[in-house]
Amino acid sequence: MFRRVFTMKNLRTMNINCFHNFDDQDYAEFMLSIFNKLNPYLMRKDFYMQYELDDVNRVVFFMNGMYKIGYEVNKIEYYKLRQGKGTIMGAYECFFNKRSVLLYRSYEEVTGMFITKPMWKELEREFPYFMGHFKRFMVHDYLMKYSHLSKEKDKLIA
Repeated sequence: MFRRVFTMKNLRTMNINCFHNFDDQDYAEFMLSIFNKLNPYLMRKDFYMQYELDDVNRVVFFMNGMYKIGYEVNKIEYYKLRQGKGTIMGAYECFFNKRSVLLYRSYEEVTGMFITKPMWKELEREFPYFMGHFKRFMVHDYLMKYSHLSKEKDKLIA
């Protein structure tokens, strides 16, 4: 999972097919810093992991299990997506200091690893080059996967 998320092109070289790896001292320090900040995450089935308008205080990397993503209108929950292994919850919100606009609920028991928001902000300060890469990845991922949910919710409200 981390390999997919943190594989980054090395823009410091002229070779367009060059990626960072652990031979690169800066990248190795970045990855080791991430690994040192990880904590275990476990949520039982049908547990609300994040409500709409919650202040997001952690970034979760899911390793196993499935969860649902949706929204609530007039006390009725609408779940439109299911995700699981290899996905991330909270990175976009932590990068941009946003509240959650979606509802996240475990569909089955989910496990993973998380980094607290203060530790995430520390990574941004210590490794702006690599976190900048990741930030661009997360913006693209967020827009591709979740932006249509806001539009669907707006249609129900109108």
